[in-house]
Amino acid sequence: MDSHTETLLNINDLRVYFYTYSGTVRAVDGVDLRVGDSEITGIVGESGSGKSTLAFAVMRLLPLKARIVTGTIIFEGQDLASLSEDNVRHVRGRKISMVFQDPLSFLNPVMKIGDQIAESMKGLQQQEAEERAIDLLQKVGIPRPREITHEYPHQLSGGMRQRVLIAIAMASNPSLLIADEPTTALDVTVQAQILELLKELSKKTKTSIMLITHDLGVIAETCDRVYVMYGGKIMEYGGVTNVFENPLHPYTFALLASALSIQEFKEDLVGIPGEIPNLMDPPAGCRFHPRCPKAKAICAKKEPELEVHEAGHGVRCWLYAQE
Repeated sequence: MDSHTETLLNINDLRVYFYTYSGTVRAVDGVDLRVGDSEITGIVGESGSGKSTLAFAVMRLLPLKARIVTGTIIFEGQDLASLSEDNVRHVRGRKISMVFQDPLSFLNPVMKIGDQIAESMKGLQQQEAEERAIDLLQKVGIPRPREITHEYPHQLSGGMRQRVLIAIAMASNPSLLIADEPTTALDVTVQAQILELLKELSKKTKTSIMLITHDLGVIAETCDRVYVMYGGKIMEYGGVTNVFENPLHPYTFALLASALSIQEFKEDLVGIPGEIPNLMDPPAGCRFHPRCPKAKAICAKKEPELEVHEAGHGVRCWLYAQE
């Protein structure tokens, strides 16, 4: 992180476990992460790497079978991990908002769009809330915003519903917006528009954004910094340009190699051999070693620490650590 950038969110040694009948799933297992003021921070990794669980832990919206075992989530001087549910409610939806990947699951089907946006506003009279809802819809690029406030979610396209979710999330002027795969179900044209919208909102409102995705192109297009997550752990982090131009971890290499590019023709898609680890019984040592082409003997025995390799660029790998 830029030394001049203040830290808004500071996660230290966070562990989130799911307690199931079959055993304990270590979904997030010792994560350190920072989000700076007015910064867009990306978290990237394959499905099952723990990205969404991390986001729900920050929001304190974990399912009943999940627990924050250890660690701190410091946001504006408060540890969200240890706050009571009553106190968390004063933060969630006000200072921290979330945009989910499936708008239809999170929009009320029998409630008008304007009313759903107004619900997120506190202390405003009805007329003020209506006008603010119209203004927010206009800011997120929805045509006919006044008419749209009287419509229902099923009357809108997928892209418009996603914009409505962003408008709802921004209604309380949050300091931090968490976007969990916000463009997954959208076509590429609408995806580009949504990403541009997030960048514009961050710039204009000084809102920090934590963007969760499995798409490296989304990270490259949108983020200032990126954390590469695998098996519940951060494997590499740094400025987007540094990580993409000088990847250090073999997993980051593999992700980049498997991505499509319009600048380079690939006859065959390159996949990552093997499967993501079972987090109920993760492999000893480095969690990526069973799939790693550069694995050494120590990789299967001892887990490397996440260490700074150069200013602002860290990696968890025995290729760079002292054995």
